Amino acid sequence: MIDIDIDDYSNYLSQVGFSDSKKYITYLNQAKRVLVKFPEYSILTDSEKIIKFANTDSLFRKRFEKRMKLNKSAFDNIKSGAKRYAYYLQYVKLQKVLKAYRYDKSSFITNGAIIYFKIFDEDVLYPTKAICQKIQKELDLVDDFTTYQAKRKLNKIFNFKNRNNIVFLDISDLERKPTPRTKKRDNEAISSQKIGNLDFKIKTLLLKGVPGTGKSRAIENIINDKLQLKDHKQNILRINIHSASSNADLMQGIGISSTDGKIEYKEKQGLILNFIEKATFQPNQPFVLVLEEIQENSLNELIGDLIYLIEDDKRAKGYEADDEAYGYQELVEKIIADNPETAYVEVPYLVNSSTKYRKMIMPDNLYIFCTSNYRDDKKVIEDNLLRRFEVLEIYPKASVVHEYCRDFFEQLNENILTKLEDEIHPDRFLIGHSNWLKVDNEQDFYRAFLKVVVEFKDIKEVEFNDFKEIVQELPLTQELNFNSYKSLIEELQTKAGYDFLD
Repeated sequence: MIDIDIDDYSNYLSQVGFSDSKKYITYLNQAKRVLVKFPEYSILTDSEKIIKFANTDSLFRKRFEKRMKLNKSAFDNIKSGAKRYAYYLQYVKLQKVLKAYRYDKSSFITNGAIIYFKIFDEDVLYPTKAICQKIQKELDLVDDFTTYQAKRKLNKIFNFKNRNNIVFLDISDLERKPTPRTKKRDNEAISSQKIGNLDFKIKTLLLKGVPGTGKSRAIENIINDKLQLKDHKQNILRINIHSASSNADLMQGIGISSTDGKIEYKEKQGLILNFIEKATFQPNQPFVLVLEEIQENSLNELIGDLIYLIEDDKRAKGYEADDEAYGYQELVEKIIADNPETAYVEVPYLVNSSTKYRKMIMPDNLYIFCTSNYRDDKKVIEDNLLRRFEVLEIYPKASVVHEYCRDFFEQLNENILTKLEDEIHPDRFLIGHSNWLKVDNEQDFYRAFLKVVVEFKDIKEVEFNDFKEIVQELPLTQELNFNSYKSLIEELQTKAGYDFLD
């Protein structure tokens, strides 16, 4: 094959990790013998024939296999050699540009460079897009190619089986001084592993109601039965929201540390952002983010731009596993490039002075389930939550309460709704059933009822006379003295067996 520099091609193969270059040269010769049988290749040079063969579609494949009587493995080997040779021809062109850059960097416009790369053992930093622009046609790049598309092409030319022959560096990595404690996420491939069930259609769910109505249990049932993740707890992140929870803890913030008397500031990535990255790399598995008791804070403030991305039509869909390894930002760029309809938000760096923003997407396989108790001093449901979440009210169930106190429990909640009907939302005064499931004797009843009394006195702040009207005629309460909260609580504590108070 006279137009192939066999020695140079062998050297290239060894650089990118092919230990047996003779095998791939054999594949080239086999490809040539196959191609001379087809008239559409007759006017092409040997190199052009091989490049065209390397890019054949499935219809060509059927013709080749039928006409040349090739089995699947033989055809794949021949095409693999042809494709690698096509990359080699691009490498030859690229080497000239790399040499020109090393000789005269001033001839390259690098002001807008975002990503740089190094190849093999060289220490030279090459601006990714600027280099590719110099050889755009030879690399078969469209006019408006992205930095990600340039990286993908360079990866194919210089890498084999994810070897570290080419290393990409973000401009922010060059601007930011690394510290020994800063650990970047290692590049990884998109996983093709399938676990769980992705057919459950409700991606965002908010269960609200009074405490003790089984909201968390309902979510657990969805996780175990619908999503089939009972044995895959690594795909579940539960966060109990409290008054001190912040966006910096959950999404991103600034960490402050001291080393040798010097104050250092560094980026810290929150639990939710880490979980989103994990889910993005494993699109064939359901991941569940559970936010418990969101009434303690504003979900808008806690997760910020994530609210915008959780809608179904804005989620990242349809990307699949391949043989390449990506950093998270690389993967995001790939997904957006492959499907421009994918919505994203730009997240700024908080510490360094880079004007570059990181992109964040919401993978379609991430479910967000929330629980919320009633709270008097603020609205739980913000307008944009109602639009983006399925909101279900969970009420107490008398049917699951032990029969010993079932009549009491059922009449208690009926009386609450009747006596407090003038309240704007009387159902927020209802009593959940969780504390009554196993109440089967007098002492346990008094302990559970004591909790009700304290709740109405200290949390709901209901006047004692109103509370008395609700409970004094109920089953199991006739022997109690309803004079005041103080006397009732003291009597219940004695009957409940708390003798250590004497």
